[in-house]
Amino acid sequence: SILRCRDSFAPQLFVLLAQRCRLSQATARDARMCQGTFLFETVVDGYAADGIDAVIAIDKNGAVSGISIIALGETPGLGSKINDDAFLQRFYGVKSDISIVKSEPKNENEVQGITGSTFSSKGMAKAVNLAVKAYSVMDKEVQPNE
Repeated sequence: SILRCRDSFAPQLFVLLAQRCRLSQATARDARMCQGTFLFETVVDGYAADGIDAVIAIDKNGAVSGISIIALGETPGLGSKINDDAFLQRFYGVKSDISIVKSEPKNENEVQGITGSTFSSKGMAKAVNLAVKAYSVMDKEVQPNE
């Protein structure tokens, strides 16, 4: 199973080495990329309190390699757009804290949010930032062997 984090940083409580993982609630596409990655489940506020429950995959190089939304309590048709692949893929490759911007990103640590879904977009960024931060402080000795 994947340990959970609720909107706060406690890496010792929610880091799970997933050399061979099973995502019982995720898609087969997400499960394919799991081998040799770390998975972090984060529950963060978007527009709704605890509205975003996501599993973030971090590859052996410390970059986001996948995102699967487990549960989404955001507004249908607006905040729920953060579950669109086109939006989630904007976070792939991220290795450091990112922020949401309204226009075209000018820096590599920026991701363009979804118009009308500012709180939800920022919530997704917070989920990703928590996972990236947890990965960055983990003891390198627990990384999976190739």
